[in-house]
Amino acid sequence: MDERTGTPLSPVYPGMSEDDIVHLLTETWSRNHAYEPFTGHTERPFAGRYVNVAEHGVRSNGVANPWPPSAAGTVFVLGGSTTFGVGVADSETIPSYMERELRARIGPGVHVYNFGRGYYYSSLERALFARLIEERAVPSVAVFIDGLNDFILDEPPYAGRLRQFMDGTLPEPAAAGGLPVVRVGRRALARLTAGRGKQGASGPEPVAVRATREARDTTVMPVIERYLTNKRMVEALAASEGLATLFVWQPVPVHGYDNR
Repeated sequence: MDERTGTPLSPVYPGMSEDDIVHLLTETWSRNHAYEPFTGHTERPFAGRYVNVAEHGVRSNGVANPWPPSAAGTVFVLGGSTTFGVGVADSETIPSYMERELRARIGPGVHVYNFGRGYYYSSLERALFARLIEERAVPSVAVFIDGLNDFILDEPPYAGRLRQFMDGTLPEPAAAGGLPVVRVGRRALARLTAGRGKQGASGPEPVAVRATREARDTTVMPVIERYLTNKRMVEALAASEGLATLFVWQPVPVHGYDNR
């Protein structure tokens, strides 16, 4: 049962008992991130029943892949929390399904590494990819899954706390409003409500039309340009190493989605 809504979660997790669901969600949300140079944060190593994260922030696909990785038959998958697989077990993530499918088609020598991390978007993925190449962790193929966090985050999620630390204004912890997820939600809400109720010189413009136009001009297009810039930089780095890249734009039901 979801304590926030009173809605049973068993339809979302068929075949799992309520205790198992609670255990999975506890492992999902009880973990803290760890600091990492350049990217700012990574998934902290963790060993659980459903969620297992190895060193270097790589989530298990059910069985941990070897490290360091061998370039032959190796696929890196980079993305945010949907790539990491928040709310599902190791064997149910996108990279895990990808590994099983590739092994069925190509052979057991394929290894897919899940570099999905909470709050990651294209800029952080670019930084992580460059860091992996610098450390000579070079795959055969690098897959980037995006489509949500680029439209939510203006900067790395812990940047605000670091800025306060550098300015000497960092408040005491325990303020919920300082948590990244809260700040992200506030930014998203501010974007969605920006400009509502204003009128143009020729009279009121329909709210839906105005909101759509303003979002496109002030929010959507800069985000797309940033994503395409990061994509070009990743492609250039990959080309210098002779490896292939694949960019996936995931369907995310956020704007205007009918929750029924």
